[in-house]
Amino acid sequence: RFEQTREVKSVFGEVVAPVFGKDDGPSLTVSAAGRYDHYSDFGGTFNPKFGATLKVVDGVSLRGAWGRSFVAPSLADSS
Repeated sequence: RFEQTREVKSVFGEVVAPVFGKDDGPSLTVSAAGRYDHYSDFGGTFNPKFGATLKVVDGVSLRGAWGRSFVAPSLADSS
């Protein structure tokens, strides 16, 4: 019989900031986010994400993002 438990506590935050521009012209917006997860049986992990959106003209935007992610092993894998 398989019986294991895991408790996960998480916290997430994000900031979005316009760098320049208005609604009717070119604009640049940047973002930064982070998530911290703490696993009772595995430990903690921090996963950041950064992004930017450049609006060239109405209807045309260039977006880019970079992030790191983590998935803890399943309980079946850790036994």
